[in-house]
Amino acid sequence: MLAQQPSLLLLDEPTSHLDFGNQVRLLTLIRKLAATGLPIVMTSHFPDHAFLISDKVALMRKGEFINIGTPDSVITENNLEMVYNIKVKVVSLNSGIDRKICVPILDGIAN
Repeated sequence: MLAQQPSLLLLDEPTSHLDFGNQVRLLTLIRKLAATGLPIVMTSHFPDHAFLISDKVALMRKGEFINIGTPDSVITENNLEMVYNIKVKVVSLNSGIDRKICVPILDGIAN
């Protein structure tokens, strides 16, 4: 898999500019690498990625961490609205998928 046997993998927005299929392929690979015990630190502007593959997340606003914890405790409507200054819904999918997604609300600019 990785030629150099790293002790830590740092990824800065690894899914940028990828279509959905390649995003999922890459996130699946990242999850498999993490399952081997390899520590992975990844940045993303897509909060859904936290629900897909993360055990622990940190949310930043203006260069400072505002919350650190599990995806369910950190990726919340209130926290996302504070960070992005828009209305956001965190929706649970239960139709055979059983995960959460983040939905930005069009014309939902927060005050």
